Amino acid sequence: MDIPYLTVLKCPSFPFPTSTMDKPVVRDFLPIPDTVAPVTDPEHQEVAHSITQSPTDSHALAQLEQEEKGAAQEGHSAEVLDLGWNQRPDKVAKPLIGGLENEELWLLIRRFNKQMYHVKEYPYPLAGKLDLNIADEEEFSPDKLRANLERLYVTVGLSVISIVKHVARLRSWRETRRTSVFCGVYLLAWLLDLLVPTLVVVTLVLIVYPPARALFFPPAPLALVDPLSGGIQKPRAGLLGSTDTATGAPENHKGEAAELKLPTYTLRAKLPMTVPSTTLCRILLRSPKLTLKVKSTKAAHVKAKVPMETAVWNMLRPILHGIGDVTDTYERFANALSPTWLNRTIPHWEKLLELRNTVLKGVPTNAQLTITLLRIGEVNKAPLPPPPVSDSPAAGRSHEELDVALQPDPAVAHHTGDEQIDHAKGKSGGKTSKLVNLVKKGIRGTVHTALGADQVKAKAGSETAKRRLGVLPRQREMSGPVDFACRYEGKKGHVYIATKATIPCVAFSLDSKIGSLGSSARGESDLNPIWSIAVGDIAEIRKVGGFGWKARLVVGWALDREIADGLDIVTKRGEVVSLTAMVLRDELFNRLVAMGGQKWEAW
Repeated sequence: MDIPYLTVLKCPSFPFPTSTMDKPVVRDFLPIPDTVAPVTDPEHQEVAHSITQSPTDSHALAQLEQEEKGAAQEGHSAEVLDLGWNQRPDKVAKPLIGGLENEELWLLIRRFNKQMYHVKEYPYPLAGKLDLNIADEEEFSPDKLRANLERLYVTVGLSVISIVKHVARLRSWRETRRTSVFCGVYLLAWLLDLLVPTLVVVTLVLIVYPPARALFFPPAPLALVDPLSGGIQKPRAGLLGSTDTATGAPENHKGEAAELKLPTYTLRAKLPMTVPSTTLCRILLRSPKLTLKVKSTKAAHVKAKVPMETAVWNMLRPILHGIGDVTDTYERFANALSPTWLNRTIPHWEKLLELRNTVLKGVPTNAQLTITLLRIGEVNKAPLPPPPVSDSPAAGRSHEELDVALQPDPAVAHHTGDEQIDHAKGKSGGKTSKLVNLVKKGIRGTVHTALGADQVKAKAGSETAKRRLGVLPRQREMSGPVDFACRYEGKKGHVYIATKATIPCVAFSLDSKIGSLGSSARGESDLNPIWSIAVGDIAEIRKVGGFGWKARLVVGWALDREIADGLDIVTKRGEVVSLTAMVLRDELFNRLVAMGGQKWEAW
């Protein structure tokens, strides 16, 4: 993402002022940490009970009065303002956040939903005054690995591809005037031995004067540029539907095409249409137990399983950390100084040398930017609407001057290099297609049978069966921003957020009329909640799946239906509340992490 954090949010200085949002001081511009408390007193706890206490710069910025305002920043008299949670994108107010287009905002939120799975309150001092950093002991999961690979691709991968293709454009001499200027400047700097100063000056100009970027490096659709010749090529998708992707695939909303083209997308509920039928068929035939059968929980089985899983996760955690560190430009200077005396005199000294606390002090990651935007909505009691869902295929765009390159190529969708797969995609089908349809039909029947049995098992007291009730909703039940349809211990109801009281809380009720809570005057007690938790008492929020990732893969493919996942909320007293079968799980997660005074750590 190339969104200037401080420009968008109209912050008065750069980097982010660390002295409680007041006038910038010299210290704000120096590459030193804001505080050495994480080193001198790492066990000291600083707990904020509400967002107004500004425990981080993100909380403080959310409350800062902005010159340019959007719909989510305007004053209103309603308890919670619905800005169009269940409306079409064109019906939502524009802009929601001043200085930021809705498409850019939704892109950030959509990727935040995929990146954030598990957060815990972090009550200790922060050197960089920004929360939502990655925990040293973060947990590993296939979904998290997918999310990190996706972030690496859309942030680093596409940028590298863009650089490679732009160099090819310059070397091709097809843009004669621009290539001549670059060549002349380079030769002159080389003759005068001023290559390094010239590079520094050009870099400063690109940073200080943004219009120079388009002047020096005119943008062009990535899919149209041949990386070898620098000329125009036919987009790999067969048509130009997006300008910032390597394939040119069409998209309904900004950023969707890049996300949906990742091979790791196969770990989600629904499989992309590009997965070869033969490959999927082999997965299904070799793994007949990937459906809803519950594994044995005998003591001997658990004893043998847990150590193996722990060893595997410990081995893969560094890989997961490495991918996240590269994407966040999170590096350390651990080898810059000899730690032999430092470890004794200044324990945890490495914290002071992290890039996020020195050179990049005050510069957020996309996740930290997103949670700040979410907090702006919560401060104004106008929660940001969720990104729109694409229910129809994306349409491509065309340019008159590039008609030849942009003509849809019917052969692209069918040519795979595998004769058996190509034959299966034909109108006449084939043995593979029939086999896949047979397997799909069998799995569908097995899933329906297993889900039917869960009804009986749940009534008998099976906790596992209760968690699976309603995970395959027949229709997408829309709700929010106050109430969210879900289940608790297998019972249908709504979890809702009450902010009218002095202490905001989240609660669950079986009241069928709760859908009108946002416009009613009823209090929390009128809804007879089964449980109620103050937002300030939440210590941990964890997203959980309705199925394991293997079963999710198969069930989502076989039934072509969305899987409703769940959410675990852990209080500071250690109490755990499990919500299941929630279609708008990500939206509730975002509201809870944004409306309290907690400093979060990503696990």
